[in-house]
Amino acid sequence: MGMAAALALGSVLACGTEFDNGFPTGGAGGQGGSGGDAGTGNTAGTGGSTSSGGGQGGSSSSGTGGGTGGDGGSGVTCDSPYPDVVLADGPLAYWRLDETTCAGSCTVATEVGNFTGTLTEALPGGFTVGEPGAVGSGTSVAFNTPGNGYITFGDIFEFPNAATPFTLEVWLYIHDLNETGTVLSRIGNWHTFSCNTFEFPGYRLRYESDGRIYFSLVECNGPTEEVRTETVPDGTWQHIAATWDGATMRIYRNGTMEDDNTPVAVPQYAGQDWPFIANAGAQGGVWGHMGARFDEIAVYGTALSQAQIDCHLQAAE
Repeated sequence: MGMAAALALGSVLACGTEFDNGFPTGGAGGQGGSGGDAGTGNTAGTGGSTSSGGGQGGSSSSGTGGGTGGDGGSGVTCDSPYPDVVLADGPLAYWRLDETTCAGSCTVATEVGNFTGTLTEALPGGFTVGEPGAVGSGTSVAFNTPGNGYITFGDIFEFPNAATPFTLEVWLYIHDLNETGTVLSRIGNWHTFSCNTFEFPGYRLRYESDGRIYFSLVECNGPTEEVRTETVPDGTWQHIAATWDGATMRIYRNGTMEDDNTPVAVPQYAGQDWPFIANAGAQGGVWGHMGARFDEIAVYGTALSQAQIDCHLQAAE
């Protein structure tokens, strides 16, 4: 992201070389200012200066002033508020999880798109809203065990083929270690997909009892391709980003790329009626809950770059 403003100075006063009744002709007008480069973090260009007119009397004429500078882009930088930086990268959906009142079930709002979610508890006490958040003064949702709280978002984000890139991004504060659970997923039910083995085709982020977070692409009757983080500590906020660019899977923790993988085979699972879910596996309440706070969930239709992820971390400081 460039930080330089494009500045076009107006013309310098031009002295006339022809005389009429002893007075010089007017100076040439200044050129219009160049606009700033488009894109995040650039400022608008400055217009050119106005040239001075000619002297008194005679046929002298006034100079023409400079034009207005162009649009310099959104003005968002890595030091902008965290939500602004996320939105500048064009997420398909972005749930801040800032709800402060909810009992039993409620709607979870998105900052972009029409992808509201439903926060639900399978057992009383399954979640708590209004918990301290990962960035700024925002809040988060704490999922408590036992209680089986989760968020369903409907049949969205199937990303159906090998050429479809995407990114899953979330902040996690794990408070129940060694408890296997799903972070984000769009995983099918094996009966629905008619798999001959106990498999759940789709993609998911999950926390395993070894203390690592895994990003998996799973195909019915095919290989499971995955990458994993290093051991994730409890009691601290962790930024997790999992990317697929159409060729390589990557997983980042707190801005560091900790694993990558170029799959032999990429799952194809278009046209299946499966929900996108936070803190649950196939079909919502069946399995896969974990004890953790969730915050700032975002899904992108692109693979975020290292530079973009670094920018998100800087904005969260």
